[in-house]
Amino acid sequence: MNERALRVLEFTKIRDMLAAYALSDAGKEKCQQLTPLADFAEVNQALDETEEAVVVLTYIGGNPLVSFSDVREYLSLSRKGSTLSQKALLLVAETLRAARAARSALVTERENTPLITAKASLLQTLRQLETDITESILSEEEISDHASPALFDIRRHIRQVNDRIREKLNAMAHGAAYSKYLMESIVTVRGGRYVLPVKQEYRQYVPGLVHDQSSTGATLFVEPLAVVEMGNELKEWHMKERDEIERILAALPSRYQKMPI
Repeated sequence: MNERALRVLEFTKIRDMLAAYALSDAGKEKCQQLTPLADFAEVNQALDETEEAVVVLTYIGGNPLVSFSDVREYLSLSRKGSTLSQKALLLVAETLRAARAARSALVTERENTPLITAKASLLQTLRQLETDITESILSEEEISDHASPALFDIRRHIRQVNDRIREKLNAMAHGAAYSKYLMESIVTVRGGRYVLPVKQEYRQYVPGLVHDQSSTGATLFVEPLAVVEMGNELKEWHMKERDEIERILAALPSRYQKMPI
């Protein structure tokens, strides 16, 4: 049946109405691709499935399905060996939760919904992968300290070096030897390095590396030589943190390949 005939019969309007109830982009696509069935056996099965759906809705008291995002592009990238972003992995976990919720609601001991139960039984829940993702990734911007033992150790070192640098700079900022050369007795950050706001005219009295200056040029943000090595150490630990996070993100989808279905 061609598209014009479908429009004349207003089948396309019915299809659009159905698609509006879909909870996902993939579901909407499936609805929009529907065409009238010509095989008698297929028609009967579709009617039986519809009757079973009414039974499920009546028994549960509402739609047992939950909305989820379209992750097909991410799955394709993963199969090609690409590392998925934190956002992408969280959306994959969201989809796994939706599959788990659907399977739990539809695969039951009800004897009057055999067709729907059989279809829902094909859903792969992959609960362990879902848990691995949600426990490792706290948000699109944050990875949990407990995502791996190595990351936990790296961040412990980062905190320790941070504390040592700030302790040293705070002592300088409030000590008699340097405080008089500062615009304010504070420790700040410029370009990822801890610095002191030194008055431009006293620059020679605070040896170190200049990382920035104020808009007027009256203040120079100097990393004192006393903490440069610690700053370098901190940068190295941050690089290790970045590498470990990349390793974690790359490893999460690979676990899926090893998991039993």
